[in-house]
Amino acid sequence: MNNPYYIATTIGGNGMFAIMEVEGQEKPQPGEQKLSDCCVKANLKTGRFTDVTNKTSGAFGKIYVLTEDLEEMS
Repeated sequence: MNNPYYIATTIGGNGMFAIMEVEGQEKPQPGEQKLSDCCVKANLKTGRFTDVTNKTSGAFGKIYVLTEDLEEMS
């Protein structure tokens, strides 16, 4: 079994920049990039991304959205 990993992508109708945890066998789509765990941790530590996992449905794992994109929606 492949380990889950994170990708950088956009989500939603307004194209919010996000980090998504995906299943290990999933292939990144054009325009998506695999991210290292260290990269994800560093961005979360600075508050640059906000955990929105509880506000979504149907996702495999964690979803983090660029904090400034969330602020623009408020």
